[in-house]
Amino acid sequence: MATTAAVAPDPEPPTFPIDISPITPTDYGTFVTRSLARGKRDNDSNSIDQRTLRNCLSLASSFLMTDTAIDPRCGAGTWSTGLLRLVDLVIVLHRRNELELETLNSASRACSECWTATGNWRGLAECRQCVREAAEKLKKILDPDKTYKGERIYAP
Repeated sequence: MATTAAVAPDPEPPTFPIDISPITPTDYGTFVTRSLARGKRDNDSNSIDQRTLRNCLSLASSFLMTDTAIDPRCGAGTWSTGLLRLVDLVIVLHRRNELELETLNSASRACSECWTATGNWRGLAECRQCVREAAEKLKKILDPDKTYKGERIYAP
């Protein structure tokens, strides 16, 4: 004797507009602050963890896209806050004579990537100005021949 399984009826198709939960906006400024604070707790030190700083810098262009796309009203501000905080820390490390060449290279690369992104996406003029400001700060710590302590740095 063959058994027949009961087939559930097709569910009703969704009606429009579909209720989709909003995506939580990203915030590069907060991410940077929390990441660096965590690094300080882990090291239990007053030093700046340059590996964490470099990791944060490597994410600058990604956060540029997510901060500004998910929250068009405030995203440029949260992203700019994050980038400028990082560059300020690079300057602090330079003044302390602790800046590693790799960290300066990461900052230069982040500016280059973000400059390219802001030039290719409409509506990011405010962010482009922030990249210009960050790059100008970094240029001030370079040697006259555009090296850092005689070493070449990343330049696109």
